[in-house]
Amino acid sequence: MTPPSGRPRLLLIVGLDHSGTTILDLALGVSPQVQGIGEALRMCNPGAAVGSMRRLCEGRAAEVTCSCGGTGAECPMWSRVTPRPFAEVSIETSFLELVAMARALRPDTRFVLDSSPSGWTHLHQLRGFELWVVHLTRDVRSWTHSKRRRRGTGLAAAHWIWFRDSRLIEHQVARHADHSIAVGYEEFALRPRETLQRICDWAGVAFDARMLTPGGHTGSHVLVGNAASRSGSGAREIRYDGGWMAQGEAPLWQGLLHAACARRNRRLVYSNGIVRRRA
Repeated sequence: MTPPSGRPRLLLIVGLDHSGTTILDLALGVSPQVQGIGEALRMCNPGAAVGSMRRLCEGRAAEVTCSCGGTGAECPMWSRVTPRPFAEVSIETSFLELVAMARALRPDTRFVLDSSPSGWTHLHQLRGFELWVVHLTRDVRSWTHSKRRRRGTGLAAAHWIWFRDSRLIEHQVARHADHSIAVGYEEFALRPRETLQRICDWAGVAFDARMLTPGGHTGSHVLVGNAASRSGSGAREIRYDGGWMAQGEAPLWQGLLHAACARRNRRLVYSNGIVRRRA
């Protein structure tokens, strides 16, 4: 379905890594109006050198697993990828081909959806699309706790990365998106029904209660993203990772770092007021 602008619609979920972009992709992919393709932009970024894309290009599709439950060779989306030299993969050509393949799966779909967190760095390369962007942000306290646990990043460095990149994302979205909405990961994970309803209303697609338990219902084909999306059990329900609440240390300067991010944190994560509403 081509909009009045004449440009095909592309729905992007962008944000920092490990902020829930994949599970939101799977949830929205329940709608027949949305065809999710996971982190296809990242797969087509030559600098990322994603192993799954390399395997597809080398004709080894049977070695990768899609969220639909099949291998790349069995998946109705990824089995269409024609083997080619990996060096030929690019956003300008390969990503456009993947979007066309996704549209062929659902010719009447309203959106093809990409959930590459770093998709915001490629917005300037996507001028041929009508861009609808969800800026998904995780609470700075939760995100920095996860970053330190996964990467061993220092406390101050983690806060700086969150502040710097969330500001850059906000700027790029404001500059390049035709339509955008800011959504908090906490809003989505703690109040999924209200948050998904808000996103659906914004995008003009129908909310479906099965979005709350996307595993087994989604039409998204996620080859790259959170590994739990391809295990089956990881996508059965939307759950909040509250591990940061039990962290043992709370030095004074941790509070000061949070205070420096607090205004941006409130605006990006909680401005919709969803987590403050009564059930």
